Order: sequence, then C-alpha cells, then structure tokens
Amino acid sequence: MENMLLNGKSEELKKYSKGTFKKEAFLQSIKERWELTDLQIREAYMVADLAVKGDGAFSVSYGKFIKMFEERFDMEISLSS
Repeated sequence: MENMLLNGKSEELKKYSKGTFKKEAFLQSIKERWELTDLQIREAYMVADLAVKGDGAFSVSYGKFIKMFEERFDMEISLSS
C-alpha cells in the first residue's frame, strides 16, 4: 500500500485525502510562514495548481516537476531551489 500511495495516481490518492484543498488558504499559509524567493513563490503556485487539478492529491516525480516548471515559467530550476 505504501508504494501505491508513493507512486499513485490522483484518483487513488484522493481516497486517502482528509478534506478539500483550498488553494488560496494554502498559499496564504506559505506566505505567513516563510520569506520566499521569486523562484520559490512560482514553485508554490505550481504545486497549488497541481493540487487543484488532483482535488488536493497529486504525485509527481522530481524530474517531471523540474520539466513542468521550466516549461511553464521559461526558467531553469536547480536542486537548491
């Protein structure tokens, strides 16, 4: 089961979700807790958009996230970001 959750599709992950995802509340909470760089803010918005598409649950590999970010923002991203 752990592997299923780790590599699961959003349909499978939704079964274990506890509540609904609220994008604006998520982003506001991040802004209140951390002082983010411009790059990190973009990453947070991309994560929020992925969560909205998956009803609060999504699974994406590091490599896929990097590729998606670079395509969406036309910027390179590194591990230190």
